[in-house]
Amino acid sequence: MLDGLELVIATGKANYAYENDRLAYIDNTKTGVKIFTSKERGITFISVKGSDTNNFMADWRINFSTEFGIMNHGGKTVVGHSGFLKAFDSVRDRVLTLVHQVMIEDSGMVVFCGHSAGGALAQILYTVYREMLEEAGLRVECVSFAAPRWVASDYKDGIYDDHILRVENKGDIVPGLPFAWCGYEHVGDQLFLGSNGKDYLNPTWRQRTFKSGLLPVSPGSHSMGEYSSRIIRSLK
Repeated sequence: MLDGLELVIATGKANYAYENDRLAYIDNTKTGVKIFTSKERGITFISVKGSDTNNFMADWRINFSTEFGIMNHGGKTVVGHSGFLKAFDSVRDRVLTLVHQVMIEDSGMVVFCGHSAGGALAQILYTVYREMLEEAGLRVECVSFAAPRWVASDYKDGIYDDHILRVENKGDIVPGLPFAWCGYEHVGDQLFLGSNGKDYLNPTWRQRTFKSGLLPVSPGSHSMGEYSSRIIRSLK
């Protein structure tokens, strides 16, 4: 798992990807997926923007969609959210080229990160390329912010998620989508950031409901700015 400083840096990288509409290392103008790369403290950050931030309705159509899709990669079959799998497929070849480049040039650590739809895509990239990067001797981590569910419940056990950290703000509705009763689940460990300054790793229902503040569902809780401020506050 990332240490406190690494988590703060990853937060900044995810925020940069989400807010930035400039040319990225990988830029699919049709799907809105952008991928930025940068290095800091010897760590390679692969930051994912999952949709066009100027197209609010398209983003929410994906979040509320419940359609399943199938992805085959490296002999593995993954069943999950069709919108996110299609977005991944739109950049698959170029991401593989990037991963090969990282394997040749780097010898330390790789972190996939992203916010909202970008967080779901960061988890998918981690799932697909983790094994390849680890075989090259790299440590691989993933941290997502406000990521919606993307994997089908029946296939969750096939996802290696020991190094996925899923950060969620209290009051943010997006991590609750698509609804669990539609057949989707989250992957990885959850870091739950309360509105009262408290944070919990894999919280109980009581901690989520009663011990993390009284903030109701709020659009502001979904912003990367709010995620950044709560993370910094929790580390003080």
